[in-house]
Amino acid sequence: MKAMLEIREGNLSQALEIYNDILNNNELSDTLKSRVQDMISVLTEAQANS
Repeated sequence: MKAMLEIREGNLSQALEIYNDILNNNELSDTLKSRVQDMISVLTEAQANS
């Protein structure tokens, strides 16, 4: 939720940091890891295009 709030506020780098922290959680399911990786890809592309 915090990452989504950061995105809403335009803080893409902060959102990326949060998502990367989440991705490093060893207890994360493969499904959730995939979703987090998708968000990281989208945010990385958005930063490159801004």
